[in-house]
Amino acid sequence: MSTYTVARDDFRNSVGSLVVLGIVAALVAIVALTFAAESGQYDDPYRTLFDVTQAIILLGPVLVAPLAYQCIVDERTSGRITFHMGLPNSRAEYFAGKLLSRFGVVLLAVGCSMVLGFGVAALTFTNTPDIGRFAVFTAATALYLLSFVSIYFGISALVTGRTTAMMGALAMYFLLIPFWGGFTPFVNLDTLLTGVGNLLGTPLSDATREAIRTLSPWKAYGGSTVSMYADIGGGYQQLPSIPPGKMDDMYRQTARNVLALLGWSAAFLLVGYAKFRTAELR
Repeated sequence: MSTYTVARDDFRNSVGSLVVLGIVAALVAIVALTFAAESGQYDDPYRTLFDVTQAIILLGPVLVAPLAYQCIVDERTSGRITFHMGLPNSRAEYFAGKLLSRFGVVLLAVGCSMVLGFGVAALTFTNTPDIGRFAVFTAATALYLLSFVSIYFGISALVTGRTTAMMGALAMYFLLIPFWGGFTPFVNLDTLLTGVGNLLGTPLSDATREAIRTLSPWKAYGGSTVSMYADIGGGYQQLPSIPPGKMDDMYRQTARNVLALLGWSAAFLLVGYAKFRTAELR
């Protein structure tokens, strides 16, 4: 067997499951229904893309969690992994094949949701949707969701029990979204940074706080979509406004945001594989 064979077989098995079909349907519904609901509120579809971004920031990591957090640990605890290892098949090929399969499901879901969203926007909005903006949004959304798949997948390879994998996935979601994003009112990143500053006797600067916030996948995702609004000139109050003289800074920031998302993916995958490579298989 090979990485391709593992990925192909796992993808075929995955796309037929109700869980995967539900994930694809949920993501498609979020995008399509948001466009349908806001078609009478705004003239431009890119304004709705901003709201879709906010929805995916909160709900996307939850939707893709079932794809990855038990992917490896479930087969280890059930003993099915010994079948894959006896075909023969190396651990690296198994690990890579499983990961590529789950990536494929996410890309399928994102692609379907964007195609349908573009279609709804073209039929219902006053102004024609911009293919370029949808392309940027699609790429950023895929990268954001793939980063969480990588995080959950790495946890699945790192732990030895289903419950531990579930708790690890929940902990990472809470840390990276509600906690880091400040959505929890009393215990969040800002209160932690304030406490650290008080202990050090020197409050952290706003620039330092913002740099730390940017490291989160959700912040990097939002920042990587800013280029969609570069030539709008503040047409809508809630959209980012980028002065002409700041375009170079915007592109550099976009590159840093992309690297941050790739960094989260790489870190968890490397740690997970390092543990899986020497783990005892049942």
